[in-house]
Amino acid sequence: ALLLLQTSVAILAVDFPAMPRRLAKAESTGVGLMDVGAPAFAFASGLLAPAPTPFSMLRWRRSLFGACLPLALLGLARTLAVKASDYQEHVTEYGVHWNFFITLACLRAVWPALSGRPGLWSLVLAAGHCLLVLPFGGAEFLLASGDRHLLWPLVANKEGLMSLPPYCAIYCAGAAIGRRLRVGTESTAADANRLISWPLLLLAIVALPWALTVASVKLPPIVTEPSRLLFNAGFLITCLAACCQVLLMLTIGRLLCLGSIDRSCSPVLALIGRFGLAYFLLANLLTGAVNLTVDTVAINDKLVAMGILIVYLICLVGSLPLLSMVIGAWQQRGLAGSRSKAE
Repeated sequence: ALLLLQTSVAILAVDFPAMPRRLAKAESTGVGLMDVGAPAFAFASGLLAPAPTPFSMLRWRRSLFGACLPLALLGLARTLAVKASDYQEHVTEYGVHWNFFITLACLRAVWPALSGRPGLWSLVLAAGHCLLVLPFGGAEFLLASGDRHLLWPLVANKEGLMSLPPYCAIYCAGAAIGRRLRVGTESTAADANRLISWPLLLLAIVALPWALTVASVKLPPIVTEPSRLLFNAGFLITCLAACCQVLLMLTIGRLLCLGSIDRSCSPVLALIGRFGLAYFLLANLLTGAVNLTVDTVAINDKLVAMGILIVYLICLVGSLPLLSMVIGAWQQRGLAGSRSKAE
């Protein structure tokens, strides 16, 4: 919920010149705040990933239709809407037709096959991409600026396709850490040492970028210098460490303030967490409406930009109760219909 709230502000704020460019998305090398958003969503989705079950084709088909198909349809709808409205888009982020909804759909599609050992799969996928794919032609393929219609849609969407292994690695890492967190929150007094062990695990992950800095003396720059376009080890570890740092800060805050893990949160965050996908879609629609109504790129006055952002956020958060009522009524109608059919 906190990630969704921050993202809903950032996706509009980045369109104003008042937002420092060092926070915007980097092109070839470097890491900005906006670069961490999509990997953070993959990490958070992994934290809440379904519990592992024995793999079967029946369960996999149900997962495809229940979780993957809606996300894929949303991705297709977004692509069509962007092309039809001639809305500004960053082609070098995912490609010509790809977007993050399609990436999420792919992650959910392969998750049943990876759910047994997510920690191991995270290491295998990350190492395979950073040490085998990138140094042996993958980097040149991503950095090439040739005709994107050649071998369509492979070349047209090369960024989205090539980023799937590292996104899967982050998703699996989030799932592995999430299982560890759930063990800690559900442990008894006899297992109190586990409550201390998983914050230490997060702290170790936060320290990974420093270890990578030391290793960069021996490793080639193509692996260690952070690059969102390549999604190399430097970028992957930086994003993973940033996610774990926020998680560690929230954990320490809970432990210091309450003495134990408490799942309570503010009403606003509770509503965002409950209707996360609907809230994110509404934030994207409002962002598009503001950009089509106001020339945000031409607004250099910081006070005007902040005023628009505040009104935007008030409208977005203020719509949460109405969103809750509409979705609740729709769910109740669906339950009533299913009951009548059963009877």
